Amino acid sequence: MKTCANCRATKPLEDFPFRDKAAGTYRSECKACMRKPLSVSGPVPLAKRCNRCAVLKQLVDFHAAPRGKYGRTAICKECRNTESATKRDPEKQRAYYQANREKTLAYQQARRADPAVQEADRRRYERRQADPAVRAANVERARLWREAHPWKRREHALNERYGITPAQLDALVEAQGGGCAICKLALESTKTTHIDHDHACCPGKKSCGACVRGVLCHRCNLALGMFDDDPARLRAAAAYLDRRG
Repeated sequence: MKTCANCRATKPLEDFPFRDKAAGTYRSECKACMRKPLSVSGPVPLAKRCNRCAVLKQLVDFHAAPRGKYGRTAICKECRNTESATKRDPEKQRAYYQANREKTLAYQQARRADPAVQEADRRRYERRQADPAVRAANVERARLWREAHPWKRREHALNERYGITPAQLDALVEAQGGGCAICKLALESTKTTHIDHDHACCPGKKSCGACVRGVLCHRCNLALGMFDDDPARLRAAAAYLDRRG
């Protein structure tokens, strides 16, 4: 048991946040008091100075902290990220995850299934999206990620729409001789290349992966669609051309 320095209530140690988890020490205020925002007298400024870099920055450049001055941390996001990066040991983190993989996954699944956590995540997302600066930063971060990982977008699109991997697609094209499965012309680019699947198995634009038939150029794929994938109509069209040719 421990007495909170703020509310003076005696509570179990589980109700106090750790000061140093390795040493087993706890903070003087309980979690409930730590979550209460400090009262601020007067108007809240739009900017504050970081305690690390001493640069005057906007409040959106600081993490939210209910107990911090003006509801923000004393250290800006940039300085905090820099400190975290220097303290982080990727090899140690990877080793811990491999040794406690099942425990970590079970904890994550239980946390995601908690209605309170879901509601908190939803509110946090809505609060962040309401900030124009945060939205602009998210858009820019997503653009930079797409430029740095172009293959990830292709991998996700293939798996989501056709149920295959980029390696399976490359093997399929190689088995066709590098060209269209019908006209045998070279496949110029991904924009004019179409993955053909059996619409009797999977109607619509998505495929389960098992009914993928081949890779076609734009003209051949369009022709199959115009003939409704009907072999009889295609043979009749070929016979018509032979007679009239």
